[in-house]
Amino acid sequence: MAVDYDLVIIGGSLVAREAALMAVRSRANVALVEPDGLHSLAGVDELSLVGVQCHPSLLSRWDKAKQLQPPTPLYRQPDGSSLLPISHFGDAIAKRIQQQLDLAYLAGQGIDVITGDGEFRGGKQLGFAVNQRLLTARRYILASGSRPWIPQIEGLNGTGYVTLDNLLTVLKRETPPRSWVILGGMPSGLEVAQVLVRLGCQVTLITTRSQIWENASPATIQLLQAQLEADGVEIICDTKVVQTRVIDGKKWLQVGDRAIESDEILIAIAQQPNIDGLNLAAVDVKWRPYRLIVNNFLQTTNPQIYACGDVIGGYPFPSLANYEAPIAIHNSLFFRQKTVNYQQVPYVINTRPSLAHIGLTLTQAKSQYQRQVIEVKEYFKDLPLSQMTGKLTGLCSLVVGIDGQILGASVFGDGAGELINLIALAMQQNLHIKHLANLAVTSPSYSQIFVRTAQQWREYKFKQNIFYQEFLDDFFQIRRHFNW
Repeated sequence: MAVDYDLVIIGGSLVAREAALMAVRSRANVALVEPDGLHSLAGVDELSLVGVQCHPSLLSRWDKAKQLQPPTPLYRQPDGSSLLPISHFGDAIAKRIQQQLDLAYLAGQGIDVITGDGEFRGGKQLGFAVNQRLLTARRYILASGSRPWIPQIEGLNGTGYVTLDNLLTVLKRETPPRSWVILGGMPSGLEVAQVLVRLGCQVTLITTRSQIWENASPATIQLLQAQLEADGVEIICDTKVVQTRVIDGKKWLQVGDRAIESDEILIAIAQQPNIDGLNLAAVDVKWRPYRLIVNNFLQTTNPQIYACGDVIGGYPFPSLANYEAPIAIHNSLFFRQKTVNYQQVPYVINTRPSLAHIGLTLTQAKSQYQRQVIEVKEYFKDLPLSQMTGKLTGLCSLVVGIDGQILGASVFGDGAGELINLIALAMQQNLHIKHLANLAVTSPSYSQIFVRTAQQWREYKFKQNIFYQEFLDDFFQIRRHFNW
């Protein structure tokens, strides 16, 4: 039976628009459906919050303030005049990002852009019903993004809270909150905690985990936590919030056996997929509370429907969505199927300094591989560029198989988000760690950290090979004796 399109993308996110553009550039006939009343694309809020940290006044003033002991906040009494420029800066970034993929621009590229709330229809022919039309296609992609998951805490709805979706709006109030409690350890929550405390707010971060983050080298996580605490963030781990209530205009949280007072509560625990009203059950698409169920081809339980981005689940890292979109497009349009390999996808937590990671941690590698696995580390403080800039805090950790295969890497320090891309390329091309040890890089530069870390592995291998050490001793003794 003939269909209207090669591909119909159910959007509402930044990655949906990017995917539509990729598909139409492959000469496919594409429709993009976006929901009514969409104020901000999923994925843009995270980028705009990162942009807030790049506000010139925040960077320059904090660079000066951090030289003082104890650390001095930028604004001792945060008010509208101090926070407004920062929040407007974030809004401007979000607007510019969305303008790059404006619906009018996409339509001009040949994409059939449809705005409206719709749902899947099953039966003899799968279709997507919207605006009294039934769109039919060979394949469909779900890229509707995600929204904050709100925990079931006694009194929370009555107390009120803020999510990452409306944080910038709250910061633009005439009298913004001066004290914050952040629930959860999502990467964006960690980033916001640092921004708020640098703006002079009092910030308490509460997480049920034993540490603020898990999927990276423990040493780099400890450095990140130490940095946040040095900035002034109070961190409470392995603890649940039992109850919230309002007393005398203040929000109170019962945290274990402790009561915490705050002006505002920010929820940053987890995300859940934006799939309400899509009628997925009628077309045999299965999901769980935090994610859609997909296979390694990014196919849902209905083989005609694929998915990519936050709607799949996991943390809303833009790098993951950007990795998944081309694979979902390729698999939905062409015969030869590609599979995902998340061990080769880097991510970055945009604190200052930032934490970036790719691949396996040492614990994960030891449990996954039977062969011996080692971890080699090198600190930034000995790099010439770190000495010149005074930015001495930083660590590079590489997880390496005994055969030299790079299995994972964590970097904490200035420029970590850029540095990790070099390791991503090395892992994707299956390069040996010796290639890093022999890499010629500019000097001074932060890239030297990889060369020095890789040389640690070379030294480890050398010390393990007693026979080779003895051979070299005899070899050079003979050369000296005969003056070869």
